Amino acid sequence: MWVFFGDENLSSPISVRSRIFQVFLLAGYAIRQEHLHPLLAGMEQVKNSVGLQLRHPVKYNLRDSGVTEYFEQRGEAALLESAITQADPLRLGLLNLLKKYNAKTFACVLGGLGFVGKREYYTWAAANLLQRIGWLANPTAVHPDLLVCLDWPMQKVGKAYFEVYHTPWHDGRSLEGHPFSCGTLRHRKAFPDIVVSSTIYNPYLQLADIVTGATMDFVNWTLTKNHRQRVDRFFPPVADAFHTVTGYALSQTTFVSAPPRLKARIGQAYTEVFPGRTLA
Repeated sequence: MWVFFGDENLSSPISVRSRIFQVFLLAGYAIRQEHLHPLLAGMEQVKNSVGLQLRHPVKYNLRDSGVTEYFEQRGEAALLESAITQADPLRLGLLNLLKKYNAKTFACVLGGLGFVGKREYYTWAAANLLQRIGWLANPTAVHPDLLVCLDWPMQKVGKAYFEVYHTPWHDGRSLEGHPFSCGTLRHRKAFPDIVVSSTIYNPYLQLADIVTGATMDFVNWTLTKNHRQRVDRFFPPVADAFHTVTGYALSQTTFVSAPPRLKARIGQAYTEVFPGRTLA
């Protein structure tokens, strides 16, 4: 099982009325190793449909500085502008590959007053997700069955990437000492270290960024009621792939949120978008 993470930050004066000044989101997807190559071929086909090659980077925000710099440095700015006009079918085409290749999505949304930095948010969110993702691995596998791939660490996160993974792999608990219900990642046959890559050059991480962007649109709408059309268009393929962790005491899905006031709003909004469905 290969796991790909993306992250987002949201700070908006509009959300002050919700007493949520800052939101951090860590999200992505997990996919079985035998589906990696077919998924890559699917991503290439979707990119080709809007005039791009597999090597061209894409993100949920196609005007991201890293994306525009890549195209400009290669004299392909006009190609990017053309792709931007087809951003919606590009995003949706890539997101629809999740179901086709049985990928499982996950997300952790943390809201606060902005008194802590990205390093702390990342640490907490990663611990929340790793203990759920651990259930996806096969503990009886002969070879390592879980490998986590992350975007190149930003300066504010630094080696927290490695520290966050090191303790649950060896001891089955978070850095703060909270035990993982799945046990140690080591005994879930996870690889003993993470893989660090770049979203600009790694197509699998590009899909993780699009999963994260679609989820952040939903979170933003939850707080501000902005961009409902984007939520209705792009969030369903993500939500339909959330993994269920049977019997897990705190939350049975891999879409988790905190603190309680944000969790309540997320739950209400989720049911509004998907009538008859709830976040367990």
